[in-house]
Amino acid sequence: MPEKLLFISPGNLTVNPRLQKELKLTVLKGFEIDFVGLFLGNRSENI
Repeated sequence: MPEKLLFISPGNLTVNPRLQKELKLTVLKGFEIDFVGLFLGNRSENI
C-alpha cells in the first residue's frame, strides 16, 4: 500500500508552479497524494 500525503495550499494550484513540481515528483516517487486548495475569489467580483 503506497504512503499518502496531503498538500494544502492557500492559493490556486495553477499559480503555484513550485507546488506543481512537488506534486509531480511525489507521484513519481510512488506516493498517493491529495490536494486541498482554497479559492478566495477576486475582490472585483462584487463590484
